[in-house]
Amino acid sequence: KEMIEEGVIEVHSHTVTHSDLATLSAEQMEKELKESRQIIENKLGVKPAYLAYPYGNFSEKTIDLLTKYNYRSAFTVIKGGNAFFYNKFALNRSMVFNSEKLDDFIKLLDTFRHGE
Repeated sequence: KEMIEEGVIEVHSHTVTHSDLATLSAEQMEKELKESRQIIENKLGVKPAYLAYPYGNFSEKTIDLLTKYNYRSAFTVIKGGNAFFYNKFALNRSMVFNSEKLDDFIKLLDTFRHGE
């Protein structure tokens, strides 16, 4: 919470149980998104605006629910950058793992680099 208050990090949503949203019923999906948001709000005092889809999967119902709960956008697990016209609920992201070296991280920041 201190790091959030100091502006060091932001915390957003990734669901409660890390379930594949595309395989859930509408009721289960709503529970995952709603409860995840509530937990973050209650424990940290911030309203998450973004969601990283577990496994990168989602459906039209997922997008409807994200809109209902005032999420601004959501991220898949597809590596790469995003043009201005991309669907804000299907944005690409480059995941960073704790095993990566600094040089690898720097390469991830260059979203327009094509195969090295």
